[in-house]
Amino acid sequence: MRKLHPVPPTRPLHRKPLGDALEAVAATQTVLPDFVPPSLSGRPAEVTLMKEALQQLPAHQAVLPTSISVQNSFENLNVMGYNRTALGEVVMNRSGWGMHDPTNFRGNVLQEIGHSVDMQGGLAGSIPGLHPSNSAPFGQDPFVSDYAATQPAEDFAESFRVFHQNPDQLRQLNPEKYSALQDLEKPNFWHQWGDHPALRETGRFISQQISEFPWLRSGLEVFRQASILLTLTGSVRELTEGLKHDRPLQALAGGLGCAAGLGLALTYQAPLLGLAAVALLGARQELNRQPDQEANLSVQAVVAAAGAGAGALVGATVAPLGLTELGYTLAGPIGGSLGLVVGGLAGTYLGSRWGGELGRGLAANSKDSTEAELRTAQAA
Repeated sequence: MRKLHPVPPTRPLHRKPLGDALEAVAATQTVLPDFVPPSLSGRPAEVTLMKEALQQLPAHQAVLPTSISVQNSFENLNVMGYNRTALGEVVMNRSGWGMHDPTNFRGNVLQEIGHSVDMQGGLAGSIPGLHPSNSAPFGQDPFVSDYAATQPAEDFAESFRVFHQNPDQLRQLNPEKYSALQDLEKPNFWHQWGDHPALRETGRFISQQISEFPWLRSGLEVFRQASILLTLTGSVRELTEGLKHDRPLQALAGGLGCAAGLGLALTYQAPLLGLAAVALLGARQELNRQPDQEANLSVQAVVAAAGAGAGALVGATVAPLGLTELGYTLAGPIGGSLGLVVGGLAGTYLGSRWGGELGRGLAANSKDSTEAELRTAQAA
């Protein structure tokens, strides 16, 4: 006789609040416009040259590396530096060929930052087709140097260097590459929102304070990317479990989580996807708070999820940026830093919870009003 496997009992998914909070912090870290410049370490003259190289860049490109440092020597003196693009770490070779010349030093720093511009977004930015060097005109003649001809990524980085050090040379040699790099310099709406004096000064202060701990910036980036990966894998599990056991809310929450994870991964390529992802993440967390995962999707649940999504979006954007501005006004960069930490840690999570509660309250009031009208109509 074939045994029937019982369906697991109904239960809320309702993960631990700490897990939801950490997921929300990673989402906030992803969608906030970056205004913290890289931490710089090296000899005083080298740090000065790094700053000069960064000053040649628009603000949204200058903040892409998390750190720029100098080592005494690499095994290969022909290697001027390298860039761990997934973490944003740039390391220069002090003993490299020509690095004693200030112009060459600045140019090599710009070349390595070019890789950050090309492959921004962490691991997702390394996926073929998601970065500019994977498409024309990069990888095609004419090239600015022999090294640029070795591969499209180096062509982009070398062209980026010449674009900032000798733009007329690149414009005459390859107008298409010049135009492509010129387009990348233009800030989008999100970059412009984050480009305020209070945010810039707060960002510089944070960068200076953690300059001796570059691993901290890298650690935060690892946390962000790991959280996105965990969101994706956990959401796939929710979706499959919900479909398998006929739990509509669980399946919907899993689908929203999958979409949110993908949107967060592609935020650097399309900022609007990141903002949509935060809203989906807030809605997903609200659905997971519903006590009966086997219940059919109700108007109340939809309204509550919509409220949670809107609250998460406000919490991930307005809260940290607004508190940074307020803190800076009250106490300078220290206050701005405190406001950023408080808003970044609590904004998305609390916004989702409070938005969900507001949505449930509105749905309940609407339901009560409708029932009262029906009773009045029946009595008449």
